[in-house]
Amino acid sequence: METVAILNSGAMLLMLGCILYIGVIGSYIFERWRIPDVMNLMLFGVILGPAFHLVDPVLLKPWMGVVGAIALSLILFEGGLGLELNHIIQRFKISFLLATTTFIGTAALIAVAYHLITGTPWLLCLMLGSILGCVSSAVILPISNLVTAPDKVKTTIHLEAALSDMWGVVITLVLIRIYETPAAASDPGYAFSAIWAAFSMAIVGAGVFGMVWLWLLDRFRESSFDYMMTLAAVFVLYGLTELMHGSGPMAALTFGAVLTNARGIAKLFGRSFKFKIDDKILEFNTEVTFFARTFFFVYLGLVFSFESFNLTFGLVLLFSMGAILLIRWGVVKGASLLFPREREWERLYMAMVPRGLTSAVLVGMVRGRVPGSEDFLAYAFAVILITNTIMTWWVWRHENPADPETTLAT
Repeated sequence: METVAILNSGAMLLMLGCILYIGVIGSYIFERWRIPDVMNLMLFGVILGPAFHLVDPVLLKPWMGVVGAIALSLILFEGGLGLELNHIIQRFKISFLLATTTFIGTAALIAVAYHLITGTPWLLCLMLGSILGCVSSAVILPISNLVTAPDKVKTTIHLEAALSDMWGVVITLVLIRIYETPAAASDPGYAFSAIWAAFSMAIVGAGVFGMVWLWLLDRFRESSFDYMMTLAAVFVLYGLTELMHGSGPMAALTFGAVLTNARGIAKLFGRSFKFKIDDKILEFNTEVTFFARTFFFVYLGLVFSFESFNLTFGLVLLFSMGAILLIRWGVVKGASLLFPREREWERLYMAMVPRGLTSAVLVGMVRGRVPGSEDFLAYAFAVILITNTIMTWWVWRHENPADPETTLAT
């Protein structure tokens, strides 16, 4: 069966239009039934690619790294815009606990299972664990804004998702660097110093950048292009942070948080800002993010291959899902013991397991630089579908509790 060798402008626009329509339909389904649009988009990609071979994914491959980075940066920037400073301070401890213990435990178990089942070298096993160990802000942030929960709980979920994204990106990049630089593997302090540098550079750099940008926006607040300038600033900050081996996603999140807390931060320095984030900026950011993430998830379905399905794949997938659910259950139960007031929200915290854009972007990075990671895409595809299905079910249970006492509590 023939595939399209070259997409002319007409064919490309036709395909983009269809993808956007599917994205809009998926968004409606998400708002109506809380079913993440990620699932519809990937399945549409499967129809276009491996199922009927209507589009050759090779034609879109050169764009995907950029599209993925755009989507990731804007989603985390938007997440930062929704974080109030006092909520961040109050909820950082539990968010950090949930994100860190869930990521480390899940990544470690998946790496062990993958090594024992396939005999793959440990470094590649750790890469797969890191890719599948982080949840997705792209999925969690939109759905957490629609569920019934106090703002403090939503802030915890937002922060945890952002921190988990950061862990996944930073650890995967460190592992790639170790693979490409064998001398780094013999230095016990390399990984720690690389992680610390990525964290601190992103937070401090984005904080300073954000304050300077606020001063500029305050001076030119009458401009008609304040959002376009801010959008450019997000890309510049993300790119510079990544070039300096920092965490671009964390920088984007911090930048958004600085902008939305401008007045409170300014008071700490004895200054005042008249500029504030308005609805126009939020709406335009949502539109741009929608386009980027829609395109990326369809591409993920396009490059999926049914040839990866075999007994070994099934075993690895089974143990990976077991690790994801077991670790999440244990972490949430442990957090409830340490923070008793969070116990009534266990069901909602349990729901926050979906993988998505971050895992997909990281798979693309690893497959392009590390031989032997070709099957990672199939694992990511399957885990994204399954975890999003599980989240949909758990959120439905949270919104429709069978126990009347739970209904009153929520």
